[in-house]
Amino acid sequence: MTAETVKVRSLFKPLKISSLFSIRIFTRLLAEIRRAEIIHIHLGREIIPIVATILCVIQNKNFFLQTHGMCVPNSRFYIRLLDKFVMIPLMNKSQKLLVLTELEKNQMAKFRLNTVPVILPNGIKTPNIFRQKKSQEIIEIVFCSRIHSQKGVIKFVEVAENFHKEKYYENKVNFRIFGPDSGLLTSLKTLINDLDLPNLEKGIRALSQMEVMDMLSNSDILILPSSNDMYPMIVIEALSVGASVLVMPSCGFASELMRFEPKFVAPSEDVLGISTALKMLIDYGLRESTEIINFTKECFGINIVVNQLELIYKKTL
Repeated sequence: MTAETVKVRSLFKPLKISSLFSIRIFTRLLAEIRRAEIIHIHLGREIIPIVATILCVIQNKNFFLQTHGMCVPNSRFYIRLLDKFVMIPLMNKSQKLLVLTELEKNQMAKFRLNTVPVILPNGIKTPNIFRQKKSQEIIEIVFCSRIHSQKGVIKFVEVAENFHKEKYYENKVNFRIFGPDSGLLTSLKTLINDLDLPNLEKGIRALSQMEVMDMLSNSDILILPSSNDMYPMIVIEALSVGASVLVMPSCGFASELMRFEPKFVAPSEDVLGISTALKMLIDYGLRESTEIINFTKECFGINIVVNQLELIYKKTL
């Protein structure tokens, strides 16, 4: 496997990311597809994966599409047009359509495809880094994701505010926020400064992948208040180092977490529901890190996912 840097540009300025392309990418795609026997494409409403899939059809190749929550039905007019004339015909041409969760599978059923999607989750290799935190004097509660309204970071701040007002675990909890700015950072900092909460750190910064894993290993609980998050990998990364998590009931793998630890899923997505769930999680004591890591290996381990994918290939071809 090789990697190289390629200069790209947006073909349509209003769609800066999804219209990224270059002639060099096209020629490389064509060459690689011509010599490949099986092609596996992560399909989204973006030019590069769409072109790659069209080339597979033209070259009469065996190809698998994995949508990763990127192609679920959308009510916007131009997306419905794209789906009808491009996405659905391409998905129907694939040997197998792979989706992340049962939720995504049910959403894709609205397309009335001529193939039944197969669930193939993302996997993670358990890192050689484990939860390092020993002292229980201060409970570290973190948010780690894009600083965007979709990720529910404002709710995280409001939960910290609620804990302070209700004097839950006063002087024993510390809320921290990490993540790159996606348009909300300035207003978020203003809100945090205005509230001036003693249990919420004011500093916010983005982390490298290694720094993320180190931060998680020194934290007690990761909260991700985002709604309808198909497959948030940060949650699985937290579990992989033995940290506890709190997700919303609309999370794509909430049912898997519920079977392991019901307190890992909030009963509702409002601030009161999240606050109540967090308090209960702390009240009853956190699960042992080794139990959480073993669950992650059994449910989200990369070896399990690879074995599933190999079986899908063999059954289909």
